[in-house]
Amino acid sequence: MGSETPIRPFVKWAGGKRRHADQIVDVISKEGFKHYFEPFLGGGAVFLSLQPPKAYLSDYNPELINAYNVIKSDRYKDLIDIIENDFKPQHSEGFYYELRSWDRSDKIKEEDDVRRAARFIYLNKTCYNGIYRVNSKQEFNVPYGKKKVVPRIIDSSNIERMHKYFKDADATFKAQDYKEIKSHVRKGDLVYFDPPYDVEKDANGFTSYTNNGFSRENQKELKELADALIERGATVVISNSHTTLIDNLYNLKPDSRRNPYRIVETFNTKRTIGSTLASRREFEEILIVGKKGGSGSR
Repeated sequence: MGSETPIRPFVKWAGGKRRHADQIVDVISKEGFKHYFEPFLGGGAVFLSLQPPKAYLSDYNPELINAYNVIKSDRYKDLIDIIENDFKPQHSEGFYYELRSWDRSDKIKEEDDVRRAARFIYLNKTCYNGIYRVNSKQEFNVPYGKKKVVPRIIDSSNIERMHKYFKDADATFKAQDYKEIKSHVRKGDLVYFDPPYDVEKDANGFTSYTNNGFSRENQKELKELADALIERGATVVISNSHTTLIDNLYNLKPDSRRNPYRIVETFNTKRTIGSTLASRREFEEILIVGKKGGSGSR
């Protein structure tokens, strides 16, 4: 698994794992698996570092998955050409908002998959802080980034390597809810979950900025899915923050016995969730492995 030439994520993604990808890949590689699943794909830093021969990748974001599928397709060179020779020469605040407006009309439905993918990548690289956010109407609503220099929007050599790997490997990309993988996972498979993180309540009980459409009830549902996959004989690897809820949910106590879940790595990370000081906090991230015969927290 993996290659001598690294493949990097082609988009910036909130909660991305670039910094810790090597350590997570080391854990996953030691566990071993038949088929790799990652249902909160995002920028795919772990998947692209691991480069498994068989992978089922999914995300709830259809524009993101469309971009992956275009890179896998024989039209990936058209994607590079559109960005380099059509979009980049027009780079400006006005052009940014023109592209952003596509999902406020029927224009995005009229464009083919390649131009939609080019728009998605351009907006990601030129928007404020690389955030992907939509409003209640599912319209992309992040403002222009106002960078002083024209950013490098696409790395053509990286896209070439990505395309070759996607074609050589058995890599499937689906736009769907994370629970949909349940019907595909079998004994001997491994699932890496990287959901929106839980965050400990502060003195004021403030947690609204952490929701991102993934509530504490969703965290509990994810745990139930992980339990079912372990019972089936799969291994699950989960990234999350080390909060009281997560500790209790996965029974991550030092004296836990016969618990399939154990903490294998801990990271201290500062996450910038928003633009205010209140939204910038340091978290203890943990990497949990769950499988039959687990020996509890270390």
